[in-house]
Amino acid sequence: MAAASLALSSPTTSGELSSSTLPTPELAKKISDHFVSNEPILASLQVSNREELSRLLDDLVSDSLSCPGTVVARDETRNEVIGVCLASRHHLFDQQLDRLCRYSFTDKGLSIAVEFLKYVFNRVDVAYHLEEAGVSKPVFVVLVGVKPEYQKGGLGKRLLSESLDSARNSSDRCDSAFTVCTSEGVQPLYHQHFRQVISRVKYSDYRGEFRDPPIRPKAANSLLVLLAKL
Repeated sequence: MAAASLALSSPTTSGELSSSTLPTPELAKKISDHFVSNEPILASLQVSNREELSRLLDDLVSDSLSCPGTVVARDETRNEVIGVCLASRHHLFDQQLDRLCRYSFTDKGLSIAVEFLKYVFNRVDVAYHLEEAGVSKPVFVVLVGVKPEYQKGGLGKRLLSESLDSARNSSDRCDSAFTVCTSEGVQPLYHQHFRQVISRVKYSDYRGEFRDPPIRPKAANSLLVLLAKL
């Protein structure tokens, strides 16, 4: 099943849903070009190796394209991707964690980012919290990204809402969703749907092999692991 696409004729129109056939490398490049630069962890670590970053993003996109919760927004007048919500099926989560542990990057910043995510998921037992919440079919919302010039029109809210609705109403019958929110600026958007905070992890708490915290975002102090019932 292809990802859904919100087809927009302008930044202010409501748009219609249609299928998307955007291939993995193209979508990963769009995310790398337009959305990753605003992500607090990667921006703080100044990740510069585009080839290695593309490898990581290709994996995330490949996981997400078959998920009904993945939604892509296009401005059809310009024929460009202006926003995306990536989501993946719950049965892939353990495989994604295994892959995270296998990554080996030469880019120092990207290596730190991977080690930090491993640190987060070692601290947070997602499966335990899902069981405690009485849910068994979660969708993993990987990221929501919108080009800067479209961010004030509510596109991020539409993407996330459509993603969760599609996951719930699909043949997967998802009963919940979880996500990792790394940016405090978008927490209000996530809190509209994700009402339960599983964990709050301060960036300053992580040091890894360094004496001082290596991740110091300019406008974020912590990330949240969030859960929503659908």
